[in-house]
Amino acid sequence: MSWKKKGLIFVPDGSLSWSRIGAQLPTVDVVENKFIRVYFGSKDADGYGRTGCVDLDVDDPQKILSVAAEPVLDLGELGAFDDCGAVPNSIIEFHGQKHLYYQGFQRTERVPYLTFTGLAQSDSKGEHFRKYARVPIMDRTDDEPFIKSTPCVVQEGDTLKMWYVSTLKWTRDHHGVHYICVIRYATSQEGIAWKTHEAICLEPMLPDE
Repeated sequence: MSWKKKGLIFVPDGSLSWSRIGAQLPTVDVVENKFIRVYFGSKDADGYGRTGCVDLDVDDPQKILSVAAEPVLDLGELGAFDDCGAVPNSIIEFHGQKHLYYQGFQRTERVPYLTFTGLAQSDSKGEHFRKYARVPIMDRTDDEPFIKSTPCVVQEGDTLKMWYVSTLKWTRDHHGVHYICVIRYATSQEGIAWKTHEAICLEPMLPDE
């Protein structure tokens, strides 16, 4: 299989207050083979991220059909895990519902931010999403106390499988504060409660300390 770049498809024109900076993390859903809905993260003038969507022609994906005037997912309430950002990562239809897994951002003092995995649900048309809870479905544990987010979810039979980013630790050098991450694997039967498997799927090659 070979791929060919087709160039820029969409960029916000700056007319929407919630979508001034960028259209990143494209998360694609083909709706009833009628059009391609691409969910994306975009920032406002203060750098807070929300989820929007753009619909593309299924026969000509470079043709834009419509752009959502309002965010699909807005910021969480003040102090919540997603009060600084709620941006998309993965969407799947499961048991007659759309499950949109998203990344909730919260700015912090000593490290730049923390991110955890949230869930929003909709009917099969995917027109109106509602956050499943005010708290993340993948939260910190003693083994994973820092970041658990950026999920990629697929279905295999009756099981949902997730690969996600887990932070081992934060480090500091003359360039600033940085995280060291690995990819881990989890499974679920209903898409809400997830069991993380012990083995690490992918980890960085680190210099000897």
